[in-house]
Amino acid sequence: MENEVWEKVAQFLNQLRGEQLSRTSSVRMPELIEKQKQAEKLMEECRVVLRSIPEVDRQLLIKWQEQAEEVSYLQEQKSYLQGYVDCIYLLSGLGLLKKDEFVDKFIEEVKK
Repeated sequence: MENEVWEKVAQFLNQLRGEQLSRTSSVRMPELIEKQKQAEKLMEECRVVLRSIPEVDRQLLIKWQEQAEEVSYLQEQKSYLQGYVDCIYLLSGLGLLKKDEFVDKFIEEVKK
């Protein structure tokens, strides 16, 4: 039962994060949009170069790119979860959230 609660909390947080991009409280970073455009343009140029190198080298570079994207995603997730933990500590420190066993357990689960 306990794992089900944490799964529901995680589902809710992911839904809040991912599905409501048009909400008024959503953070917008124009520089991110610009960097994404630059990265896509650079990737198109890289695809041309990839076609000109031996298959074994091409596969190595593709594998490296996939690995870099996974690391970037996990770093993003870690930062996002750290924000949750920091908010909980802030609310607890201000006395707005009663610090109890559930809060401590939530923080420990998020840190894993």
